[in-house]
Amino acid sequence: MKCPIVINKKLLPYKAYYFLNCAGMSSLIPYIPIYMKYIGLTASESAIIIGVMPFICFFVTPIWCMLADKYHKHKAVLILCTTVSPLLLSASYFLPRVQNTEGRVQVFMQANERMLTVSKCQFIGQNLENKIQCDHSNQEENSLRVTENCRLLCTRTSVDTTNGNDLYYSIHPIQLCKMIKRERYIYCQEFEYKTNLVVENISLVQTADTGCPRYSVTSFHVFGSRFDSVKANSSLNLKCDLICEQPSAKDNKIYDLATDHFSIFCLFFLLYLLYLLFHVPCFRIIDAVTLVALTDEDITKWGRTRVFGTVGWALFAYFSGELMDMVGGPKSESNFLPAFLLYVTFSLLAAVSAFFVNMDKDIHCAQLLKNLSDLLKDLEITIFLIIMLIFGMYAGILATFLNWYLEELCAPKSLMGLATVVAAGAETIVFCISGWILSKTGHRPVFYLTLFFFSVRFASYSLLVNPWHVLLIEPIHGITFGLMMAAVTEYTGIIAPPGMAATLQGLVGGIHWGMGLGIGSLVAGQIYNKFGGVVTFRGSAVSALVVLAIVWPLEHFVVRKRRPDPTDKEELIEEEEDNYTTLKQPMLTSLDSAYTN
Repeated sequence: MKCPIVINKKLLPYKAYYFLNCAGMSSLIPYIPIYMKYIGLTASESAIIIGVMPFICFFVTPIWCMLADKYHKHKAVLILCTTVSPLLLSASYFLPRVQNTEGRVQVFMQANERMLTVSKCQFIGQNLENKIQCDHSNQEENSLRVTENCRLLCTRTSVDTTNGNDLYYSIHPIQLCKMIKRERYIYCQEFEYKTNLVVENISLVQTADTGCPRYSVTSFHVFGSRFDSVKANSSLNLKCDLICEQPSAKDNKIYDLATDHFSIFCLFFLLYLLYLLFHVPCFRIIDAVTLVALTDEDITKWGRTRVFGTVGWALFAYFSGELMDMVGGPKSESNFLPAFLLYVTFSLLAAVSAFFVNMDKDIHCAQLLKNLSDLLKDLEITIFLIIMLIFGMYAGILATFLNWYLEELCAPKSLMGLATVVAAGAETIVFCISGWILSKTGHRPVFYLTLFFFSVRFASYSLLVNPWHVLLIEPIHGITFGLMMAAVTEYTGIIAPPGMAATLQGLVGGIHWGMGLGIGSLVAGQIYNKFGGVVTFRGSAVSALVVLAIVWPLEHFVVRKRRPDPTDKEELIEEEEDNYTTLKQPMLTSLDSAYTN
């Protein structure tokens, strides 16, 4: 006997809104860090933009919700914000790119016992550490356009691969050598430099046609003397500015574009800020509306309704990346256009679906944080909030720099979208079985497990050589987000004092997606800008293990003695009915994470 498919028509507008809005967001939002890089912003500047926003939105979201609650205009606010926010962000598409400063580009010179090479990428072991600033050559190309009369201004970098310590500075002297053809022998002289090395009249020959080719240095001058090679006892890594004089004064235009660069940074900052100011209340309102629309008997259908957003996010994150690769190509000036068009289109359709969403007068989306001092006096709650802050910092690192790092490994945008699909799939699967897992493990062990797998995840990123291998890493997202958030949602209701479950829930979300995400983006941006992705991810991996080594004994020997880890929901329902209401309202999923709170 076949079971008939029952469609709840009342929930169709809610499901449509989740699907359309999340589909639009996933078409563009994961690629925003890459777009900032495309228009010429640095990793540090991008981190400032993304890192500052959660702090601002933390205070803006309650204001929107209070206004909507007071005047009962939830539908008007939802439609307005859903319509205006994509238009504001899409306006950034028309921003000019940072103009090229002719005559200078950052490169890396590396020497060992066999050869001397120059590349726009830094090779650390087998890891490609792309540190391109692309001031001179095309943004999408890793090749160098070298003209006559070029010179290198080199300084020591903080990487010495032979020592095994990323922060070790090489102090070994080098030898400058040249072939004496008449006498048929190689003459070398020892050269010791303190900080800088100036190499003039260089001659480069490309050694391989790869994603980031190296160029063999065939001849150069130091202090007026010609040499053919450099010999170093240990691997020598120098960061250099390649400066090439143009053939004529007319072509040799050296622009002072610091003001233009700052103007573009400020314009994008303003547009992104305005976008988020209008975007942040969207999911808070639709979540509140959906929960009110569901009866007590249908409350479990909240997840089934919300999952349409996950599906839309996963599908169109990949589709948008594939479309950008197909339509624009890696060298196109406008290959981000499909992403912007998809975002605007789906968002406007989501606004239309919001017209058909029923709004109850009893809806309240504002959650004011009251009696915080009482909460923070509880040691268990304080430690829990610190852990959530750290989880938020790690989420900020991933949201800002994962795709940035993948692009530096020459990953196509379709791969970035596919990685999002894999992560969302793992998250969904783990969410489905999280109840069974938590009943076996309890909540606190999941937090320790999350820290461990964050370390594994970050360390795996730092070891990537082939960007496609990221698909093997992304299933870990099911643990570092899916299982973690399931445990957090229940644990928040368990440890909250009577009547303060909603307050603690709001505080946890604000600390994780607000303060934590912002701090993580800002700190990682400075590290990434100076040392690159490999050091950033490895440092994050080590930090996760350090936090685990501190938190586990603290909770195991201090907190657990005060209160055992409860996992019996039946007992919880009998004791604190109000807190159980909170347990029925899951926190935000990763698809809107940093961009919706």
